[in-house]
Amino acid sequence: MTDIEIIIDGAEVEKIVSSDQGPTFRYLFRKGQDVQDRARVQVGKRTGRLEQSIVKRFGHIDGDLEVLIGSDLDYARLHHDGTREHEIFAKNGRGLSFYWPKAGRFVVFRSVHHPGTRPNPYLADPLREVMGR
Repeated sequence: MTDIEIIIDGAEVEKIVSSDQGPTFRYLFRKGQDVQDRARVQVGKRTGRLEQSIVKRFGHIDGDLEVLIGSDLDYARLHHDGTREHEIFAKNGRGLSFYWPKAGRFVVFRSVHHPGTRPNPYLADPLREVMGR
């Protein structure tokens, strides 16, 4: 019987797993880019601000590579998770002003009833698609 000796170089394995130049990084970059692209397609585009705010960032947690994809906009999660119906009140005594098509003019209210929004999981859906789950 012939013996086979396998030697694992821990430093080389570490370099492959955690290096910003290695195959793990390239894999995460491709997958992250795919999730980011799909999220930008799925997200609502009323002004385009949320779409453009979806970015990917790379970092390390305990030496392991990570890719984060998301938005820093304060309303990004509300679009993703949806909202319940709620009242919106004017701040600082000002009124809420907007164009109301039924009235054919701009109107001002102290408060309005918002019916809520359906969730648009523009990050979770692409992540599941890209990762095959």
